[in-house]
Amino acid sequence: MHPRTLLPALLPAALLLSTGAWPWQKEDPIAVEVVIPPPPPPAPMLDEDIWRGVLPMDVGELPAGIATASAQSCAACHWAAHDSWASTGHAQGNASKGFVAAVDAVDRPDCWSCHRPLQQQYATLGSWVDGSPGDRTDTPNPAWSATLSTESVTCVACHVRDGHILTPTVVEQAPHPVLHAPQMLTTEMCAGCHQMTWPGADQPLYDTVGEWERSAWATAGVTCLDCHGRPAAGRPGATSHDFSADVKRAMTVLVSLGSDAITRGSDGLAVEVEVINTGSAHSLPTGSPWRGIELRAALRIQPEEGDVVWGPEPLLGRLERTLKSEPPFDTLTDSRLPPGERRVFKGMLAAPVDLPSGVTTVEVTARWVVTGKPDAEPFAAWSVPVTLD
Repeated sequence: MHPRTLLPALLPAALLLSTGAWPWQKEDPIAVEVVIPPPPPPAPMLDEDIWRGVLPMDVGELPAGIATASAQSCAACHWAAHDSWASTGHAQGNASKGFVAAVDAVDRPDCWSCHRPLQQQYATLGSWVDGSPGDRTDTPNPAWSATLSTESVTCVACHVRDGHILTPTVVEQAPHPVLHAPQMLTTEMCAGCHQMTWPGADQPLYDTVGEWERSAWATAGVTCLDCHGRPAAGRPGATSHDFSADVKRAMTVLVSLGSDAITRGSDGLAVEVEVINTGSAHSLPTGSPWRGIELRAALRIQPEEGDVVWGPEPLLGRLERTLKSEPPFDTLTDSRLPPGERRVFKGMLAAPVDLPSGVTTVEVTARWVVTGKPDAEPFAAWSVPVTLD
């Protein structure tokens, strides 16, 4: 059959398709009314200071549906927040070598108040005569939880008050009572532990918030969480709980050398290191006055065969604050860097005559020191190649 003979047979079907009317289709479809229920009202707002009273604190009864005060009870639903918190100083701060060394150095139990902010984290509770930091009396605590005592700043310390879960964002539905607490996004929230004055001291013992208030960052409205509370992945408006504090990112370190070569047995090579606080809205470092940053220089030689060989490591300088050993811990020296400021450290680097040949660099390292003693391996290093003669 010629293709044109198909045209009359296809026309009826084409007309049916164009009108959408099939012989068996009803002319009047049944109308279905869709009723969308209104959303539940948002959680009521907390209208008081979150960090009320003194530390350690009593957060009140647990919200309905919350099994325990341990962070483990939050992990199933809030696993992203729990896992990012679990490796931080907020989770492990009471086991930090630096913190323990500082407590031992000043011989004061009061330091634990921020590292264990809940009353249930203490086997005994202290009281003071007339509110004085001295003359402390301890009594057994029947509510003590050994598990909670290992969790440092645990979830309920920030997120539970009087039977409610506090959230900085508006939550319309939750399986437990919720209070909207926008205060959690403010600098005042952090000041509860990161700003502290010992009675009678010439300067605050911990002045992180004060340092921020005096900076251009505060004038620009950049808050703590803008730097330390990066948005949680895939959750707009939610805050990551790792509270990132990468000190290396806040430092710009410029290394200058007197020459591009160093001779064995010579008077040495001049090393100059300029450190600039380019990324921190508070002093570098901040926080514990018993912790500082130490800068050293060294020759690093990689022979053709064998392990890396290090030359002497002269101390270039420290960024630290030193205090008197007794309360009220007045400040003796302060070489830390306020926001935007810079400091130059100078030293001489010698090359002993017995150093082997190999690929040679001058390496400047930064490491933490606690009460003047190195606390860990270097957390940052900057290298410049040189010729070893």
